[in-house]
Amino acid sequence: MAEPTLLPDSTRLHLRLLDASTSTIIAIVATTSPEAACPLCQRSSRRIHSHYVRQIADRPWMGCAVRLELHTRRFFCVNKDCVRQIFTERIPTVVAPYARRTTRLTDVFTLIGFALGGEAGKRLAAGMGLFTSPDTLLGLIRAQPASLIPPDPPPVVPKRDQRTLPPDIRQEIVNLAAEYPAFRPHEMATICFVKFGHQPSPRTIKLVLATGPKPSRSRCIAPFHEITDSFARRRAIIQLVNSPKG
Repeated sequence: MAEPTLLPDSTRLHLRLLDASTSTIIAIVATTSPEAACPLCQRSSRRIHSHYVRQIADRPWMGCAVRLELHTRRFFCVNKDCVRQIFTERIPTVVAPYARRTTRLTDVFTLIGFALGGEAGKRLAAGMGLFTSPDTLLGLIRAQPASLIPPDPPPVVPKRDQRTLPPDIRQEIVNLAAEYPAFRPHEMATICFVKFGHQPSPRTIKLVLATGPKPSRSRCIAPFHEITDSFARRRAIIQLVNSPKG
């Protein structure tokens, strides 16, 4: 792990002066590279046009706010075919173009935004000696690639009690009882197994009969003891077993 340094990139910046007070550190720094590349044509140039100063906020150091006074330059583009004749040197490891804070401070704000959101993130930043707004923290989150933003959690699906029978089996049980009240629970369980591949216990069947839905079918077969023909009895059983579900 890299050791923390006062400067964001000591290979690109030279510290000229350090001014510290009880609450603020001002670091006057300048770029060290003798040349810079045009952001359009990528041609390097050493022809300096002018100098200018940028005021950039940086990460706090030992509880003190840090501000960089960055002395940087504008260059002439040496490519005659380039539409940009003058450009400012870029230091992507230190600060983004037109930004007012360093990239590492932006990373800190982004992490705070992801962890705490806007209002709570602002309070945490203030406790670290940093000043920002909830809108800034939320804007940094929105600016991140979609792959870095956690997806919305899936809707909570209530767990199904394995002891609870599906509605179609419950309906079939009450229908069987309505069609033939003499059916015993274990007989109803056998029919449910044949029709649904699930065999409820007699106790479950009794509970369904006591609390289940209303029957959707009425009695269509005569009581078994009233059917005298053995063939008619077998046909009645087959009709009952093969009756529509529900």
